[in-house]
Amino acid sequence: MALQALEEQIREMMQCKICLDDKDTQKQLPCQHTLCLECLNSLKVADSKYKCPLCLRELFVPNGGFESLPDSLFTKQLASIVQQTELARKASEAAETITSADSSTQGKPEGDGTHKPTLKFQPVFDKSKELLGTAEGKRKVYEELVSDWEITEQKMEDKIHSLLEEKVNSLKEKSEAKIAAIKEIIKSKRVTLKEKLEQLHSASSNTKEMVERLKSSTSVSHDHDSELKEASEVLQSLRDVLSSTSESSGKFKAGDSVRLRVDVELLKPSFLEKKLDHLSVGYIHEINSKGDCAVLFPGFSGWVGNTSKLDKSNVAHGLPVLGDLVKVKDSVEEPFFKWGGTKRGDIGTLREIRNRGPNSTREVIVDFPDSSNWKGIFDELETVAPEPLKVGEEVWIHKAVHEPERGWAGVTSNSIGTLISVCGEDVVVRFPECAEWRGLLSEIERVRSIMVGDKVRVLKTVSEPQSGWAGITHQDEGIVKMIKSHPEYGKVAKIDFPNRVGLWSCLLSELELVDRHASGGSRGEVDEGDLRQAMRRHQRMMNELGGQQCESQ
Repeated sequence: MALQALEEQIREMMQCKICLDDKDTQKQLPCQHTLCLECLNSLKVADSKYKCPLCLRELFVPNGGFESLPDSLFTKQLASIVQQTELARKASEAAETITSADSSTQGKPEGDGTHKPTLKFQPVFDKSKELLGTAEGKRKVYEELVSDWEITEQKMEDKIHSLLEEKVNSLKEKSEAKIAAIKEIIKSKRVTLKEKLEQLHSASSNTKEMVERLKSSTSVSHDHDSELKEASEVLQSLRDVLSSTSESSGKFKAGDSVRLRVDVELLKPSFLEKKLDHLSVGYIHEINSKGDCAVLFPGFSGWVGNTSKLDKSNVAHGLPVLGDLVKVKDSVEEPFFKWGGTKRGDIGTLREIRNRGPNSTREVIVDFPDSSNWKGIFDELETVAPEPLKVGEEVWIHKAVHEPERGWAGVTSNSIGTLISVCGEDVVVRFPECAEWRGLLSEIERVRSIMVGDKVRVLKTVSEPQSGWAGITHQDEGIVKMIKSHPEYGKVAKIDFPNRVGLWSCLLSELELVDRHASGGSRGEVDEGDLRQAMRRHQRMMNELGGQQCESQ
């Protein structure tokens, strides 16, 4: 009876949930439910779609029809157990019959011609007992599996919903922040435009009044000269207003502070994922003649695109530029490329910004006191205010100064001198061109070392470079492409000269800057092929990270 009850339970599990017939073979649907082929063929199909009658999930009919759906392995295994259970039940019934017959012969003489069948069927009894135990064990296992899979299904569904909710909340927060940034930008633009409109209205009114006065001025004795002078001033005022209200922002160049342009057409889905909004102010690191450029934004230093997607910003970016003193941010627990020979709090000089880096960032090279050529990520760094200038230090005219307060006195922007006196804001510097150049403290800055991107030439005091001339002269000017540390010679630079194929190597100490203002803290105008290659590399990386496009927003 126990075997029969077990068999009935298993057969019940094997039933098709629609027709309730026992089916040894059932088809497994993508939603993991099982139905017999006859019931599947009776389902309503529209546009190659059907609904599972158990969970109402919409599914596609596979190529080849319902027959091509996979057979349910679970149903097959249950059928196998039923077969084994049926054999075991029949063997058990036979054993009971034999045992009953054997009992009826007890008491008869041993030699009456009747044998004892118990010994003959003992192997059947043993095998039946073994199979019954196996069947019971499998029944329990499958019952547990069914329960476990139901629990797992619910857990997976709950987890996916939870992840979706987290993602939606995260995107919602980012979206609200980006919308707030756009509103602030547009508010500022609106205020500026209103001010310009008022200025334009006032200047236009004054011009109209002036024209009317001139029309009514017919007296010969009238002072026409004063009127003409006044008219000239009114017209100049209108010209100034028209000039200030011009929408032209001028040509973009390396070092310019920029923001993303507010334009609906530039908004893409990937913009919501980026650590970037319209209030973010960065600066152009590289740019070519077509306006294709690389911009270093805070938290997103790997942006590449065209200047048509940017607006100039009057707000200073505040990011590190080549030559700045920098340190690893306190918020960085472990730099991407590890600490190396440096440690938290060390201050070094930003020497190189590369056009590659992980996760939409850029690699940098920093010279720390105990770790020259330290490699890191731009977003891991922050600027450090330089120490006040001291008497005896080498200085030159600050790169932002176009005309010193007291004149150049023969000094140039590339002249290097020694600070010999500081008195409040007044300084005295000994330059080769002027022994006692006088100026303001804000007009000079500490001399920085030559960096990648600088235009250089061989010092006139160098009669023979360490590696030889190789066709280069004192007059040739080239761009520094690479600076490496040599164990014997120290810093070695590789220079790209226009009149030479390949890079030319020399000691860094054998070079002088041609125009330190050319780079402006960035690489300046670069080869279009190099920038396009960087943009392709950036695009490929974004695609690998989940289809994020290399766009402005």
